[in-house]
Amino acid sequence: MKDLSRRNFIRATSLLAASSTPSLYAADANDTKSAKPAPSPKPTKGPTQVSWLEGGRIQPLAGSAFGVPWPMGQQAADTTFTLRTPQGKKVPMQTWTTATWPDGSLKWTGHAISPDSPAAEHFRIAPGKPTIPRNPVSVEEAAEAIFVDTSIIRCEIPRQGETLIKSVKRGDTTILSKGHLCGTRQDSPDPGTPVEAFTSQIETVEVEQSGPVRAVIKIDGTHKTEGQRKWLPFSIRLYFHAGSDGIRMTHTFV
Repeated sequence: MKDLSRRNFIRATSLLAASSTPSLYAADANDTKSAKPAPSPKPTKGPTQVSWLEGGRIQPLAGSAFGVPWPMGQQAADTTFTLRTPQGKKVPMQTWTTATWPDGSLKWTGHAISPDSPAAEHFRIAPGKPTIPRNPVSVEEAAEAIFVDTSIIRCEIPRQGETLIKSVKRGDTTILSKGHLCGTRQDSPDPGTPVEAFTSQIETVEVEQSGPVRAVIKIDGTHKTEGQRKWLPFSIRLYFHAGSDGIRMTHTFV
């Protein structure tokens, strides 16, 4: 067998991918002989079982989200889903599409359940009318801020300024205020080196999901100094679940 160096192997596989990939999707619009009609979505044969990776009976204390893959043609794009325990009890669930097949059918779906979902080793998901939580999460958009209410806490998110979360209230009590990002920069760890302070500056705020089980707010911005120097753009997502007093946050430098 002819010896292949790592460089030659990568070059060969790259050429193969470049030459073969277009044939998977591309077809001449005028070539009616080779064109084939897209298969119609077929109904699923039964419920799909989903289980916790950790195993055992787990209670999603702060809410949970998961994804489910589907074979091509099995679920139509407008399919709604219901979730049940092994005993048949309905569980409130929110669904959204993350990917589709070339025929338009569902390829991947995302799902969220609330923290008051029953503890179970696994659940069964199938096409059907989803169950709404007893106290759904709600999102209210105003000119200067976005308000998220989980029925346990109410959060105010400004649309501009340096504050990411203006306040979080539990009933009439404010439990958090003026939440923002902060950081420092210096050229050397040596004592006496000047330190430059940065704080967050919001540019855009977007509602990505608005319930009924989960709400997601995306905040894009950058860091700035008192002299208005901008540095390190970021994207933050805040996740809220119905009936939960927790806020999950993901932070990404872009």
